Amino acid sequence: MAVLGKLLKNKRAGDENLAWNLPHLAGPDMLKLSTPDFAHVAAIPTLHAGKRLGGQDLSPALGWEPTPAGTAQLLLVVEDPDAPTAMPYNHGIALLEPSVTGLPQGGLDAGTTTAVVRVLSSGSRRGYLGPAPIRSRATDRIVTPSSCSRWASR
Repeated sequence: MAVLGKLLKNKRAGDENLAWNLPHLAGPDMLKLSTPDFAHVAAIPTLHAGKRLGGQDLSPALGWEPTPAGTAQLLLVVEDPDAPTAMPYNHGIALLEPSVTGLPQGGLDAGTTTAVVRVLSSGSRRGYLGPAPIRSRATDRIVTPSSCSRWASR
């Protein structure tokens, strides 16, 4: 794994490939998102990291401001623009009803779908998968809707 990390050290998906930059996901504005589980641009606690790093793949608690009138749904996408792949790595995706203004810890985990939160599949799995960058890439950023939550009008 160390050799692979060295080979991919300067490769990254890039911010330009994040979901909020896709024209068909564009919305009129963005919502401010926060978490009580760690500070902005701080290291993600091991609890929320991938199992390969000793974590529990537990999605962090999230909160955001109420959506504007006429909001149909929210699409929550948690992705890694520093992944050494062509597209950002998706750590979790969910459709939320506009009445939802937050999720508890584990709210994006597989099997937590409710009437107002629909945890979606993002490739080979459903639910949140914590970050577990390969050696020499331990500083990958995980981008959450603090900069990308958008809504669709009814």
